[in-house]
Amino acid sequence: MTKVKITYQSNKIVKITVKGHADFADKGEDLVCAGVSSIVFGTMNAIEELCSNHCDFDVIEANVSIVVKKDSEKLNTMLEMMVIQLLSIAESYPSYLKIEKEEV
Repeated sequence: MTKVKITYQSNKIVKITVKGHADFADKGEDLVCAGVSSIVFGTMNAIEELCSNHCDFDVIEANVSIVVKKDSEKLNTMLEMMVIQLLSIAESYPSYLKIEKEEV
């Protein structure tokens, strides 16, 4: 199962972590994993292009961490769009993708 943890502070996203493989299907055929990866890496690419140096990214195998260093409305909108897309997958495949939200 893939687990996503979204950390908010004052109603703004400050950190997102994505861990694990979905295990929906065999490696290379896992639609859930492919969807999550596309959303996460597409968002990271957009952030790097449009809000350079606003986040720290850490990618190690099946673990991704996005930490906000410099807040902006544009950045928060992109992160919220990512969350909405991930929630869509989680609704369709709840046994393979779990999303947790916390306020700090």
